[in-house]
Amino acid sequence: MNMITVLVIIGLVMCCGAVTRLFAQMGASHHHLNSRSDRSVDALDDRFAALSEVHRQAEGELEERVLELEERLDFTERMLANTNVRAVRKTG
Repeated sequence: MNMITVLVIIGLVMCCGAVTRLFAQMGASHHHLNSRSDRSVDALDDRFAALSEVHRQAEGELEERVLELEERLDFTERMLANTNVRAVRKTG
């Protein structure tokens, strides 16, 4: 082998080493980003579950409040109807 062939082989080995290190860094970076992405998705899932629970509770409380207000309205309407009947009887 002549000197140029040896230098070319050394250059190729160095280049392959650099490319290998670059791909290793890219793989580590990809793994890091992938794990961060997974953690972010898990955090979003947890927040969504918490928000869904709050929504269910608020919806239940709202339904209870609406029923209570409907009962009060019915009571008020009955009282008003009774008052009107009494007023008519007194004047009649």
